Amino acid sequence: MTSLEMKNNSAYGLDKLISHEVLFEKYFSLLDHEKKINAKLAIVCEISFVCEKQLEHGKKLETGANIEQDMESNDINNCYEKMFENKLFTDFEIKCNDEESLYAHRVILAAKSPVFMGMMTNDMEEAAENCVTLHDVDSVTMKELLRYIYCETVENIDALAPKLIYEAEKYHLDNLKMMCKNSLISNLSADNVLDNLIIASRLSCVKDLFEKCVDVILTYLLLYLNGNNDSSKSFVSLFLCLSKPSEMTFDIKYKLGISSSQVDKDLMGPLITMTSEEMKNDLGYGFDKLIAHKVLFEKYFSPLDHEKEINAKLAIVCEISLVCEKQLEHGKKLETGANIEQDMESNDINNCYEKMFENKLFTDFEIKCNDEESLYAHRVILAAKSPVFMGMMTNDMEEAAENCVTLHDVDSVTMKELLRYIYCETVESIDALAPKLIYEAEKYHLDNLKMMCKNSLISNLSIDNVLDNLIIASRLSCVKDLFEKCVDVILTNFQFSAPWKLFKKLPPDVCYKYCHELMQRLNTIHI
Repeated sequence: MTSLEMKNNSAYGLDKLISHEVLFEKYFSLLDHEKKINAKLAIVCEISFVCEKQLEHGKKLETGANIEQDMESNDINNCYEKMFENKLFTDFEIKCNDEESLYAHRVILAAKSPVFMGMMTNDMEEAAENCVTLHDVDSVTMKELLRYIYCETVENIDALAPKLIYEAEKYHLDNLKMMCKNSLISNLSADNVLDNLIIASRLSCVKDLFEKCVDVILTYLLLYLNGNNDSSKSFVSLFLCLSKPSEMTFDIKYKLGISSSQVDKDLMGPLITMTSEEMKNDLGYGFDKLIAHKVLFEKYFSPLDHEKEINAKLAIVCEISLVCEKQLEHGKKLETGANIEQDMESNDINNCYEKMFENKLFTDFEIKCNDEESLYAHRVILAAKSPVFMGMMTNDMEEAAENCVTLHDVDSVTMKELLRYIYCETVESIDALAPKLIYEAEKYHLDNLKMMCKNSLISNLSIDNVLDNLIIASRLSCVKDLFEKCVDVILTNFQFSAPWKLFKKLPPDVCYKYCHELMQRLNTIHI
């Protein structure tokens, strides 16, 4: 029978399903009445649906259909990685000092780095030309900076950290700077300690790198009280034994003297200045003849009171001054110990997406909704998160040509929350919007959002909304547990007449594919 034939004031059903006389004559009369038989009236029902719901752009929502994803995952990190790799919709060029060019998205660079944000929004040549020329960084280093900006990962960081840490400071990427610093600390050795000491003395917030460098230097500092060879045996020799001296130059200021807690003041000599080149030798840096024993005793130990037993130490005070400078582009100098003020609370991936969603800077795609409201988004974000948007923008479609889509079946409130999920993986007022939003999640292949909506629907299931949710569950894929929960609610209320009135809410063309399971679970009615 059709639903129209069964429709009545109570909902759907038959006042006279079968008469008692026919029931007993036709069915119970066949039983062997000499035996005690526990028989039940069984009603088996199957409902076939004749309705369809169409998705825009010609895609049909089929009951139980499995949506094939052309993406392994659409989480935030994976989306950034795809943006970094495929370079689709790039709108900014970065020219490096090795004549190689890299291409990126303004919205990603500006969201992650306040330096790029200022570069692209102020009255600067880079903003007008959508291009920047960097004279102090090669393309290999810059590519890994971009990889971090997009993916928060870096390949071959141990090799690139000495260069990359300067770029991280320049573009205010503190987490990347910490990654580079940790790599430098992990790989500290006699070969690179001076280069790392230079880095540590010129960058902010890397004090622990400086301290580790000092620890290594002290490990390789050798003092020979009687010289290190026959020619210097009447001298004190001092060496910093490095197998690979630094290529950078620096000045060393030092003074010698005697330090003792048993005298009023330390007896120190004059300050002596020498360059790193003057101190360089086969062992690293140092002196075969730092000071003669005769001078040491006559000049420093002779003033002591020799009638008393004094515990005195040879004191060497040393200060290293770097004479090299590294300039940052755009007029900013890296100053030792300078604290860079961030104009961002955080530059992690989730926070960046949220800023992109809120400020709409560099948006390049319009979404017209059925309430005549327009929303604006970034093609690169939509395409990276949804294969439907990707196809819309890369195939020969009107939306790709006009950078605009008109949606006749969704309002701006629902669509705004879909965009919020695409950018931030969060939804506001999901309990109120889930019945509409779940269809949009299915349409744009956003499985995680669909699961969020499904869980909200399950949490708020009641006899008042069970039929609406049963309709949703029967027409969408991968929400079988929602259907089963709906069946539980219906069966719980099946013995009362009031719930049947709820079925009046169902339109004639509504279909429930899995109502066969409902009747199987109901199975029998006791007479």
